Amino acid sequence: MKSKHFLYIPLLFTAFQLTAQNGPQPASMKWKYIENDKVKVIFPEENQAEAIRIADLVTYVNKNATVSVGNKSKKLDILLNTNNAQGNGYVALSPYRSEFYATGFQDFNDLGSMDWLDALAIHEYRHALQFTNANRGFTKFLYLLQGQSGWSLGANFSIPDWYFEGDAVLAETVLSGAGRGRTPSFFDEQRALLLSDKNYTYSQARNGSFKKLLPNHYPLGYAILNYGRNHFGPEMWPKVLADAGRYRTILYPFAGALRRHTKIGVNKMYRLAYREMKENWENEIRFLKLTSTSPITPLPKRTVTNYTFPHWLEDGSLLCIKSSFKQISALYQIKDGKQKYLAPIGAATEGYLGVNNNKVAWTEMRKDARRDAVIYSVIMSYDLQTGQRTQVTQKSKFFSPQFSSTGDRIIAVKADENINNELCIISPDNGSIVSTIPNPENDFISYPKWTTDDASIVYLARRKSKIAMLKYDLASKQTTELTPWTTHTISGLSISDKSAIFGASFSGINNIYAVNLNGDKQITQLSSVRIGATLPAISKDEKKLAMVEMTAMGRQLTQLDVKSIGNAKVTEPVNMERFHVKTTEIEHDIQYQTMENSYQVKNYKGLLRGVKLHSWTFGSSDNRNLNLSVQLGNILNDFSAVIASQYNYNEKTIRFSGGFDYGRFFLPLSFRASTGNRANTVFLNPDFLGTLSYKQDDINVGLSLPLSWMKGNYTTSFRLSSTFSNISTSAYKIQDTPINHGLNFNALQFGLNFSNVRRKARQNLVNKWSQNISLSYQKSITAGTSAERMIGSVGFTTPGFGKNHGLEVAFRGKQELLNNNYLFEDQFLHARGYAAAPGDVETVISTTYSLPLFNVDRGFAGIFFLNRVRANVFYDYGNIERKFINFKTLQRSYGAEVIFDIKLLNTVGPLGFGLRNAFLLDTDPLNPTTKQRFEFFVASNL
Repeated sequence: MKSKHFLYIPLLFTAFQLTAQNGPQPASMKWKYIENDKVKVIFPEENQAEAIRIADLVTYVNKNATVSVGNKSKKLDILLNTNNAQGNGYVALSPYRSEFYATGFQDFNDLGSMDWLDALAIHEYRHALQFTNANRGFTKFLYLLQGQSGWSLGANFSIPDWYFEGDAVLAETVLSGAGRGRTPSFFDEQRALLLSDKNYTYSQARNGSFKKLLPNHYPLGYAILNYGRNHFGPEMWPKVLADAGRYRTILYPFAGALRRHTKIGVNKMYRLAYREMKENWENEIRFLKLTSTSPITPLPKRTVTNYTFPHWLEDGSLLCIKSSFKQISALYQIKDGKQKYLAPIGAATEGYLGVNNNKVAWTEMRKDARRDAVIYSVIMSYDLQTGQRTQVTQKSKFFSPQFSSTGDRIIAVKADENINNELCIISPDNGSIVSTIPNPENDFISYPKWTTDDASIVYLARRKSKIAMLKYDLASKQTTELTPWTTHTISGLSISDKSAIFGASFSGINNIYAVNLNGDKQITQLSSVRIGATLPAISKDEKKLAMVEMTAMGRQLTQLDVKSIGNAKVTEPVNMERFHVKTTEIEHDIQYQTMENSYQVKNYKGLLRGVKLHSWTFGSSDNRNLNLSVQLGNILNDFSAVIASQYNYNEKTIRFSGGFDYGRFFLPLSFRASTGNRANTVFLNPDFLGTLSYKQDDINVGLSLPLSWMKGNYTTSFRLSSTFSNISTSAYKIQDTPINHGLNFNALQFGLNFSNVRRKARQNLVNKWSQNISLSYQKSITAGTSAERMIGSVGFTTPGFGKNHGLEVAFRGKQELLNNNYLFEDQFLHARGYAAAPGDVETVISTTYSLPLFNVDRGFAGIFFLNRVRANVFYDYGNIERKFINFKTLQRSYGAEVIFDIKLLNTVGPLGFGLRNAFLLDTDPLNPTTKQRFEFFVASNL
């Protein structure tokens, strides 16, 4: 061994953190693909028809319907994911790809009457065209400089998110007979605010609020985009998009482009669009005869609150789901104005509650422990008499369950991995399927309900982008159409002895209607409200009707007497002038145009399927290293690779590295290798510092077991990892003088990470009642090289004194002897306010109490927008021990942190910019004269 002067050499363990891909798709999946020069669709072998439909729509749009976005295009790879019970889709860069989650929404108010995959094909491909047509000028320069990472950076900094989503919603509207632009519920929040004279500035609408009800970027963008289209023509927006991508205006390129082509800035167009919507809606109301409703729940004054899915009970009370900006979803009972909490409602693909007598049912999400893309929807039940909450099914994809009146059967929708839809009668005792109701057309099925005598099932069906209400008689096995097929939305059924009560958009405003169960298709209107009414519930005596109405402070439960106000007059949305949707000869309903394309179906296979070079980045992410890297990845997201060079500012050295992560199989594999120079400032003796330089090579191979679960309101993750490393150091110099020293050893690292995180409401600062554990052990397994470290942490959170307050407690510890001849990289979180002092053993107990101070919702010239100011009060207790000199020291501190939740340039964020003032109760060994320390930091718990 070498001189003990080297006891202080802090050689860094430079193996990259091994973060293998979780492999979101099951390894057993058999994939096929079809392609042409516009699109490649990768799909499970059972879903060829759906893949062809997607490819046909994308190809047709590319060739015939790009006038309002631009004519540039790039071939897009689309993955059809049939394993996910959530309804979603996305287009991403790095790599350029798209993924469609094949299961649609049960509530037709969410997306309108469009067939789910048609809507995804039009909407998501519009995003691909947006990205491609923005790739010009300075954005193209960033693309050439950094690949798709630069492309993404340039597009997202120059173009607001409301443009991307508003334009995609506009595309799905003008290219179909429906779309969200013709769906009243899409405008509910805007309508509630404007008709209540709540007029917010563009910067407030753009950046959102922790306090105010503000529509998200989808309706915000649609309002502005549709106004621009109607007043300046569809050819205006592609010019704005192209100029914004070019950065013709350096600061606020999109606003500059809009002003160049319309003489109107973004703020003014927002005001004009909202003013026009308000005037149109106010003029419409003047000609309506409104029904008077009375509130069941009070209109909140301070906190946005939502009550949904009301159901009357025998005693005249109501069950519903309640949530707010302060509180996550839960089951409540309301009687005589008093609200009683009954049970938690866990995270679900979408909200739902089915009630029959004393039995309550809903669905919650679960996931495959190993595969992130496999999401389930299981049935939950609650017995009002016993208070027992039960999970009925396992690893299922069931939706919209309801008990029979006898409580011995459940009707629910099943959507399987082959995109087949069925109505299933399920045993609540064991979750098994008792029988299945035929669905020969494979209609998308929603909201099934038992009739009061349990003899029939009433449900909604969607077929070729039209919706109808159907009734299936269990005895005769006959299906009866109760309503005509329509592109209007129908949702939220409540069944009486002779009628089905439902919400629909027939008047252009969501209202409540009734139709007879005898099949005469006579629809009567029961409500006429200002904003919109949905989710009706008829009382047991059929005299009162509860429903959900939108307000400027959330969704409120109201009621009225059951009384017809006339027969429904149904004009299809595409023919209703109130939506102000202008189509052209080029942009019109394309869903059922003749599309004669032929495709060759091929197997999508191979160890490294679809790997593509997508980015070559240059820059610094941590202010310590300057990196030049080349990145590869694939659409299945089970393989990624990087080759990089790195310049370390602190050490003034260059290193080269490469590696990959492969997660297709159950145990993900990681590999990293690096080589290059190192330099450290070291103690040559206890009183003298010098520079030690050397060459270091390392090879690292790792396996991990990443598992995660969802249950109720919790997401739980557990990860075991092991890494083998070979580390070799040579060519040592001290102060440029060569010395005879070097190491070549093998090391093992074992890691365990566990977290159990409860979801939180919008205003909550802390995920209450959450826990986390992290343990890491590293050790040399080569004789003659002493290198060993153990590091760990345990943390938990609890509620505070207020609903949005929270307490976090963390215990951290590490042990690594300083007289080892190799020290691993210091990644320990020390007591706040103290510099990182060397020690053999260090422990820290950290307590932090978080509370909100005030909501601001103000910005300055688009440079920054301040949403909220919050504070932390903390106390840290640290203890450091150096065994070889029998030295111990305390590191205790207390103080406060003020955190400003900010968005920069209306784009970056939210970010928590924090100011910390720590008061030191003990002497800092490295800064003995410091009694307090003021620091700036960036907070992550937003």
